[in-house]
Amino acid sequence: MRFNRQPVIWLLLACLPCLHGREFQVRRIGEPKANLWGTDEFQMKVTPLGTVRHIRVGDQELVWQGIALYTFPYAPGGKKPVRTVQGEGYGSRGLSVEAPDVSDRDIDGTHVWELTHLVATKTVLGGRPLCRVKQTLRVTPTGEIGVLYDCEWLESIRWSSFMVLIIFDKPACSGKSYLAMEEEGTTHTGFLDSSSPGQGGHRIRNAVFDQLSIRPDVGPLHVVWPEPATCALQWSRGIELRIEPRGLPRYGPIPKGHRARLNYRFLLPVSQE
Repeated sequence: MRFNRQPVIWLLLACLPCLHGREFQVRRIGEPKANLWGTDEFQMKVTPLGTVRHIRVGDQELVWQGIALYTFPYAPGGKKPVRTVQGEGYGSRGLSVEAPDVSDRDIDGTHVWELTHLVATKTVLGGRPLCRVKQTLRVTPTGEIGVLYDCEWLESIRWSSFMVLIIFDKPACSGKSYLAMEEEGTTHTGFLDSSSPGQGGHRIRNAVFDQLSIRPDVGPLHVVWPEPATCALQWSRGIELRIEPRGLPRYGPIPKGHRARLNYRFLLPVSQE
């Protein structure tokens, strides 16, 4: 009697992911309103406004806030900048007067979100859009979180600052060793506590990082930059990382039509096999 092996082969191939012991797709976790995404190894909260918070590996939170854009435009003739923050709603608060356009999809197990924000506040130019920001978030099942902000200025006005603020989890990262490597070769090492001052206090300022690595108990957490950006790391109270487009003036005008990008990735300490 001849034995047809093909059905058995297909069955074995279908079972390989289970036998391998890891997931190959980033998926929604729990109820939709919880906005939790990830795998059995890691998870994070991805909000409808494009912010990412509570990045966890296993039972340990590593990053309290991983993605949030902060901008500070001046009204013409104004003496103080106006604060606009991604994730604080829209309308009278937040980054925009209107909700962003949002879409998301799965690409071979990687989940991708695309958003378009029109940075605006009613106290500057009557709420006219000041900057168009196209945001892309890519989360892979191997624990890579890719973030891209593609920015185009729509008005010529003055800005105090335009940055992403990352806040690391203090219980997980305080006192842990860090390694920061700059584009031109300078290396910074130490511990994220009061006994390890950095450049000018408990901080490193105006650095163009290639990579930042922190070693919490669950394993090394990396932030890498595919494109140059101006960074500042401080650990005097909380542990914060600020990222600004390279070459963008502070407290100065940014002309209409100017373009800039912010591009960085988290690499989480999860299995790569």
